[in-house]
Amino acid sequence: MNPFLDSPLSAAALENDVLTFLQMDGKPVRAARLFAGNEHEQTIARLQAHFKVDALAHTRVTWKAAYAETFKQAMAAEAKKTRRADFLKASDFQSKSLEDFPDFESAYVAFVMDLVFQQLYSLSWVYSSELSWPILVDGGFSKNQVYMQCLALAFPSSSVYAAEVAQASSLGAALAVHRAWNKAELPKALVQMNLIQA
Repeated sequence: MNPFLDSPLSAAALENDVLTFLQMDGKPVRAARLFAGNEHEQTIARLQAHFKVDALAHTRVTWKAAYAETFKQAMAAEAKKTRRADFLKASDFQSKSLEDFPDFESAYVAFVMDLVFQQLYSLSWVYSSELSWPILVDGGFSKNQVYMQCLALAFPSSSVYAAEVAQASSLGAALAVHRAWNKAELPKALVQMNLIQA
């Protein structure tokens, strides 16, 4: 989501699942959607069955410095590709053979990197890599070290944060009407943000 982008939606933006929401004051908020969580769940099940690992194996995959070079090389190759809206339906990983990977971790890291490339394509509709605005990631992917490190590498001029916001929608609604019903000060640290160092 980008509340600072107020140009009209184009037909191409709509085709790429870009929408505009309205804030309470009527100002637009541009949003690009990518349903990566569903693909993540399905691919995890596929990887677990193939590599015979437990259901939490992916939560134990941590970032290794060697992955940075792999990601940078893959990003250079990705920059030469022309992508269209159908790229948002499934990552490139879905066409890869699991036989090409020696173990669960290498397959999972490759999958997450492919998800990040989808995310970069989706973000390109609402965010330019030349900008230096902070990027906040909330939800399950904010806890994924590989995903967050790759995102930080992809946006070196931006600060990338893993945000923890309990009940974000409810909190937003409560903050919007806070002054109308509550004279107390807002609590401190409603949002926990952890800067990702790439």
